[in-house]
Amino acid sequence: MMELAGRGPRRALAAIAAALALIIAAGPLALGGSAQQAYQNLLGDVLKALPTGWVVLEHYDRGWFGSRAQAELTLQPRPGGGLAKPLRIRLTSRVSHGPLHWFAAYPPVLTRVETRAELPELGVGLPPLLVSTDILADGRIRARLRVPAGDRPGRNGTYRLRNEELAGTVELESGGNRILADIDLPGLALLAPGGRVAEFKGVALAADLRDWTGGLYAGTGRLSVGSALLGPSAPETRLEGLKLSLAQTPRDGALDLRVELEADTLGYEGRVYRKARLGFAASGLDGETLSELARGHEALSSGAVPPAMRGLIGAALMARLLPRLAAAGLRLSIEPLRIQTPEGLASARLSLGLEGGGSDGNPADAPLADPRVWISALTGDGEMELPETLALEWLGRVGSAPGATPGSAGDARADAARARMKAWVEGGWVSELDGRIASNLRLAGGVLTVNGKAVPLLRHQGPASAPGLSDETP
Repeated sequence: MMELAGRGPRRALAAIAAALALIIAAGPLALGGSAQQAYQNLLGDVLKALPTGWVVLEHYDRGWFGSRAQAELTLQPRPGGGLAKPLRIRLTSRVSHGPLHWFAAYPPVLTRVETRAELPELGVGLPPLLVSTDILADGRIRARLRVPAGDRPGRNGTYRLRNEELAGTVELESGGNRILADIDLPGLALLAPGGRVAEFKGVALAADLRDWTGGLYAGTGRLSVGSALLGPSAPETRLEGLKLSLAQTPRDGALDLRVELEADTLGYEGRVYRKARLGFAASGLDGETLSELARGHEALSSGAVPPAMRGLIGAALMARLLPRLAAAGLRLSIEPLRIQTPEGLASARLSLGLEGGGSDGNPADAPLADPRVWISALTGDGEMELPETLALEWLGRVGSAPGATPGSAGDARADAARARMKAWVEGGWVSELDGRIASNLRLAGGVLTVNGKAVPLLRHQGPASAPGLSDETP
């Protein structure tokens, strides 16, 4: 009786074991088709992320527990483009869809794609990009990126590329509605026989983007660079503590954009600038118009539009879309703009917007060819303050060649800059006090006011009026 009583559990265990064996044996075969489709979807996403004009050729060999795939992305030279010969990206992948990864993590990994990406035809020997992509049971896609450290010579022996190991992750939620990215590159240098060409340290990129509308994303992104050096010798261009942040916030069918750029130190032509900060904001960007503008730019960048026609078609596209952007209440601002120079602090800010306009208060209802509507609808205000010596230096550089040596020509430019500044101060366009100059502006109703001096932007208010500054404008 004891032996008979034990047969039931043993049979149940045997049935469970047989079912598991069947799942493990047949599961990969069933998942093979899904893995191939998932791989091709990933390839399609990569192709969509690249600029228009790329084409792909791929070959897929499906196996029982794993498959192999090869793909080549090619960008052909186009008339008027910058490529002299085709640019190719070679992708070699191993696709695993067996039981090895099913129980290694939660949610289970249904498919793992190990990819090696290479640019085989560049003059500099770029290291390969190794990507391990997991397709999870809940629909998420998680990719781990790695570029091995190395020191690689160029094909002609002229340049060398030296890099520390790049590591990062990119995660896509089910349906591609959200993208999370976190990538770090400790060091990268391009070297020539005469010395360093460029060197970057402490590069980091992070992003959290969500699908918004019309193929556009909203969210945040951050780029930081510990230091960047350009040039081999003392007067090199040097940048330290760079931080770039981007925030795109949806609001009632429109998008608010905010970009902030900061740098601890900037060295240029032997001068050192510190604590630089620049902020740019755009509010009221109409989502549908932005999406249409992106599609138009993609079409103009494709080979379907002859280069000779791109300017004309682009102008027509902007003429059609600009009124829609204006009607949404577009406003642009630069605030703050600040940098500590050797001569002292320089700062500025500027805000511009469109406030109604047109026959019924809507700029979209007025012909773009009539500039009176847009000039009357523009509003703005701003101000700036900086050391006078710095302003004279910048004025002296206008029209001069970069790196020009002092001499008679330089002295003439300096004299011209001082004369121009004197005329501005005496005319009241700028104010001067204790070695610093300042000015402000206001714009409303077609009148620009600079430091308290009004300048009508429309010479006449009649139907035949045309935009134009008054004769007093410097």
